[in-house]
Amino acid sequence: MNLERFRDLDNNITNNTDLYRVMTIDSLFTMLDNNTLQFKRPELWDDPFENFISRYNFGLNEYGNDIIFDIDMIYAQCWTKNCECDGMWRSFAEIDDGVMIKTTSNKIRTILSINYRNNFYIKDITYIEKNDLLNLIENEEFPSIIMENNNMHNLVNLFTLKRKEFEYEKEVRIIIQKFQNTTSILTPRINSLNFITEIKFAPETPFERYLYYKYLLESYGFPSEMIKKSDLYEFNEE
Repeated sequence: MNLERFRDLDNNITNNTDLYRVMTIDSLFTMLDNNTLQFKRPELWDDPFENFISRYNFGLNEYGNDIIFDIDMIYAQCWTKNCECDGMWRSFAEIDDGVMIKTTSNKIRTILSINYRNNFYIKDITYIEKNDLLNLIENEEFPSIIMENNNMHNLVNLFTLKRKEFEYEKEVRIIIQKFQNTTSILTPRINSLNFITEIKFAPETPFERYLYYKYLLESYGFPSEMIKKSDLYEFNEE
């Protein structure tokens, strides 16, 4: 990817889109108990190809001091357009003890508009070759492009690039820009019963355990028909 293509990248989601998030069972019930989402700073991300900007050396300024580029204002959470995917179950939960929730981009947009006005982005991930990503960040003009005119567009685009090896994820990244914040995690409040439109348990969840979780979720107020178990591996021979 060259610098001009990077500058012109437009991967905003503007229409209403179904989105899914795979998580552990504990994470689901923490979300329901607190009625919050969790957005993390890039420094807490696992992939070194995504969090490298928190360690990036932007060089020296005209006074010979290190240039400090404040990315502490950036927080993100990952969703997917995949309604069912073996790789997602295995990467983000357990194939026999995970859960996927469903919502829409408009519901996310409404919540973040209340909490953060227009300082957020809902964007498709752009998948590129590893060498293209390395060439981009090793380009001598890269630091000036990221910092030009305090342009958030370029910085946000940087956080929506990912290697092609992860293309199966069909990821959508929600990014919040929050100034003068000292915490590593943001927790915008939600109404879980309104926010979540479906709850689906991992395909190899034991049926008795699924029934128990379903009972618990019904006690939170979720209707029975909204709670399902993945049939990814079901094969009924006639």
